[in-house]
Amino acid sequence: MGLLFTWTVRSSKIIKTEIDRGSRQLGFREVFDAEISGALRGLRQAIKHCTPNTPITVCIDNSSVVRGIGGTALMLSRAEFLAFQAIRDEFPGRISVRWTPGHKDIPGNEAADTLAKKGAAGPLRDLTPSVAQRQREIRALLPHLFRTWWESVEKRTYQSLGLTADLSKLPELDIPRQLLRHLLAARSHHGDFAVYYQRFHHDNATLECPCGHEKTPTHLFGMFAADL
Repeated sequence: MGLLFTWTVRSSKIIKTEIDRGSRQLGFREVFDAEISGALRGLRQAIKHCTPNTPITVCIDNSSVVRGIGGTALMLSRAEFLAFQAIRDEFPGRISVRWTPGHKDIPGNEAADTLAKKGAAGPLRDLTPSVAQRQREIRALLPHLFRTWWESVEKRTYQSLGLTADLSKLPELDIPRQLLRHLLAARSHHGDFAVYYQRFHHDNATLECPCGHEKTPTHLFGMFAADL
């Protein structure tokens, strides 16, 4: 879970009182799930122990969770977000949420991280995986699925070029678009090429380059190299 302190200003002095701490194993969950779960538990304890009308500030070091609390409840850990928002709405103007930087030696935040590690090291609970966990698993699986699909549809023309399946941004995309279009056309064989016109029976198309050679997918690159 996490750690919660209340800070009360009295006579220009800050009095620190710990009212609750705890940790537990959340099963197949992500950091995102743990953050909102800890924030909700901390808020409930603050409401329970603080005197009426005492302002409560919940400090969270995950900006996505902060935005989710302040906006439309996310699909990730939706029940916890809705519960947090319901408590906030029950005490209008009393509860605020602030982002706090992580790993900055802030006592409460560092103690919460220590408790989180303790909870993660506990026995694994048999809980249904969260949406965030499933999303991470799918993201990790996508590259493998894409490579498998590519191998099943890859054409000989692509094999000869040594092109592999990759979902990440390719370095070719950084070249100027005027040059990139020639590269993409050459790789796909869809362009101003004799083989393309012959395949689709464009009988009136010009099949030769002004230099006299047939328009092949790689011919233009040979001309560029000759000009260097």
